[in-house]
Parts: sequence; C-alpha cells; structure tokens
Amino acid sequence: MEPPSPSSSRRSVRLFAAAIAALLALGALVGVLTRGSGAPQPASKTGSTAGATDTTLPLGKALPGTLATLMGLTSLQDRLAPGIALVDQHGREVSLSALRGKVVLLTFLDAGCTGICPVESAELRAGERDLGAKAADVDVLVVNLDGVHLSVTDMVRLARAMGLGGRTTFHALSGPLAALRTVWAAYGVQVQVDEVHGTVLYEPLIVLVDPSGHERYGATPSAFELATGRYVLPASQIAAFGQGIAHFAASLLPSSA
Repeated sequence: MEPPSPSSSRRSVRLFAAAIAALLALGALVGVLTRGSGAPQPASKTGSTAGATDTTLPLGKALPGTLATLMGLTSLQDRLAPGIALVDQHGREVSLSALRGKVVLLTFLDAGCTGICPVESAELRAGERDLGAKAADVDVLVVNLDGVHLSVTDMVRLARAMGLGGRTTFHALSGPLAALRTVWAAYGVQVQVDEVHGTVLYEPLIVLVDPSGHERYGATPSAFELATGRYVLPASQIAAFGQGIAHFAASLLPSSA
C-alpha cells in the first residue's frame, strides 16, 4: 500500500484535531466546513471588538496543551511551503518566496468575509496585538476562496472587513481563478460551491511558515454556527486563540531560537 500524500494526511490530522478542539473547548459539535456568501459585504465602519481585552502573554512561556487543542494545532512535516504569487489589495504582486526571513501566517477566506471569517479576523487581530513589536516580522497572507469575486476592489473590501487593511504586513490575495485553484490544491484546501444558495464551502485553515519558507504548524479555527448562518465564538476564546497565534509565530522568529 502506498503511503498517503502529505496533503491528504495533513487534512486528516487537521480534521481530527478540529474535532477534539470542538468537543473539549467548545463543548459542542462544530462543523469542519464553513460557508461564505460569495458576495462581498459592506465593510463595518467600526470593526469587530471581539477579543479586545488585554490578553498579553509572555512570548517565552509555553501555552497549556488545552489551548493548543482549542487551536486545532498540529505540527506539520516541515516541507517547503508551495509557492504563491498573487496580487494583493494594493494591486501589487506578492510572492511567498519574497517573504523569506519573516514568519508568514497563511490562511484562506472568501472575498465577502462571511462565514467564519469575522471570527478568524478577530483572532488574527488579537494575535497581532499580542505580538507587539514582533508583529513587524510576521506577515499575514489571506488567499481568496471566492471564484467569482476576484478583483483588487474585492480584496480592498476583504482587507477592510478583516480590520487589517491598514497594516503593511497584511495582504489579501487574489488573481485568475486558475492560479487560485493551483494554490488551493497545493495546500490541500477543498472548496465547494453550493449552487442553490450561492455559498462557498471550505475548511478553515491557518498555516504558520517559518523564515526559511518551511511549513511548521497548522491551526484549524472553529466556531458555533447559529441558525442564521452566522458564526460566533466567546471573546475569551478568541483572545486565547490570538495568544496562541502570537506565541507560535514568535517562536519561529530567529530572535527566539
């Protein structure tokens, strides 16, 4: 029997970790797939305040195992992260190879920033805050999962909706659908379209890439889905997830070696 491919085995591990995190940290069954409307929504003028309390964690302190479980954190195979060359919300080409020497938080979200996107955005903002000055050495790349809304204007809306558009280290990336599909496949991201409701279905994922360009950790955001289709998570758990992002991103910086 041939061994499973890296992408398929990694998906299996992420799915298992997400299930444990849901049962242990959320106390309820949380779906692995999240949905977005596929249509960009007007950006909030105030942004989300979830997780806005002070959650600073000494970056040299190990996190409790339960917090790593909350994140659905897995140690990846330390392979060279597949290449990415797409256009960001400023119309500039951004490549993963050009970010060598920095830590990269790579994730995949729909252009409308619906579904779990608002929760994950709040977690990323909390992580950036907890990183403090180290945030300058950590870039966030968000690859578009919407096969219809592909323009730079759509990425401007996504950046604003996520509340990270003002950061020079944040890039909402899109491009031709064929190029996006290549990136999705390279990272084992499965995207489905619900033709009836016009929604995009996908598995939440954050990959932490070290300064040498190798994948080191994978995290699986999760949240409660309400009957309305909105995803929510207690502010304390958003803050905790942000602490985890900061801790593990900082641990990959050369200064932490």
